[in-house]
Amino acid sequence: MSRFVSISALIFCILGMGCYTDEHDVSTPTDANPEANIVSESASVGDLVGITASAQDLDHNDTVFYTLVNHSSGIFAIHRGTGVVTVANASKLDYELTRNYTIEVQAKSTDDSISTQTFIVNVSNDSSDDGQYVVSTPTDADPNPNEISTSASNGDLVGITAKAEDLSSNDTILYSLPNNGNGRFAIDANTGVITVADATKIANDNSGIFHGITVLANSSDGSSASSNFIIIVTDGPDAPGGVNNIDEHDVTTPVDVDTDPNSVSEYATNGDTVGLTV
Repeated sequence: MSRFVSISALIFCILGMGCYTDEHDVSTPTDANPEANIVSESASVGDLVGITASAQDLDHNDTVFYTLVNHSSGIFAIHRGTGVVTVANASKLDYELTRNYTIEVQAKSTDDSISTQTFIVNVSNDSSDDGQYVVSTPTDADPNPNEISTSASNGDLVGITAKAEDLSSNDTILYSLPNNGNGRFAIDANTGVITVADATKIANDNSGIFHGITVLANSSDGSSASSNFIIIVTDGPDAPGGVNNIDEHDVTTPVDVDTDPNSVSEYATNGDTVGLTV
């Protein structure tokens, strides 16, 4: 805050022609509009968003002007004198893609003091455009390996959580398994989590084989999409009726189980034994 005045300003003050003092800086902008900070995704250019920035500089000769130092890629604008925030580019408003925006208002006084404040503008949905989106291709939202042990039980996780999206706000997604590994696996229709459905079939699998499954995501808007995933079978202890695939031991060192001397005559013929059996 500057407390210095020019010689000319001091002369004007002495002559009674008006004194100028710079005792105050501009205040932090606040929202003087009591309305909710919200705008429809179907808004038009110039529509209000419920924000009127207001700041003060108590020096009576100073004036405050407003700018947007962050206007969310040109979506919003602010009136320089009144601080009223409006829509500047309505084509970028899309509730399904972005539910709210952050803007930063700068208030600058003619004494060059500056202050800033951020505000959030929420976007409301226009249900008339919900049908423009369809369900996305399912992906795996589980970071764990897609594998299952031969000793698994029904209900065990396999490392796959199917995840699809439909940006239409009122649509819901349900999951199914058109290809479920011949009955080995199941999927939760709501969460997309895949689990073991028939452990006895997996118990009889050999370690290292894999099963392909197909996840189908169905949106309530009628759209659908599918993805294929691979589940690898790993070693595990015997399950009832299963095959033991455990690899616990290495091969032993060969030994001679023949008690006869390890020798052969110089007159031996093909096929004669030498006293060595391993």
